[in-house]
Amino acid sequence: MGVRTLRRWLTEDPEFQADYAAARKAAFEASMSRMQALTSRAVNTLEDLLEAKDHPTVRLGAARTLVEMGMHQHDAETIVRKLDEIEAVQRKGR
Repeated sequence: MGVRTLRRWLTEDPEFQADYAAARKAAFEASMSRMQALTSRAVNTLEDLLEAKDHPTVRLGAARTLVEMGMHQHDAETIVRKLDEIEAVQRKGR
């Protein structure tokens, strides 16, 4: 299949666009599932790296990563909570 054909399908064929979007979503969800399954091991590794007494740069990197992960989690929880509040206000207004 040529690049032109693919581009045409992506811009002009709603059924192809829907199938393509569904395939991309499925691939993304599969990747996210794999990442979630590995999260515990990754955190354990970071925890081990925090104990690298002879390698302060490694310890700093592990600490920074854990803090960033915690901040991202906090941000995500805040966004979800605020979205829930907005949706509740919208439901009451109807």
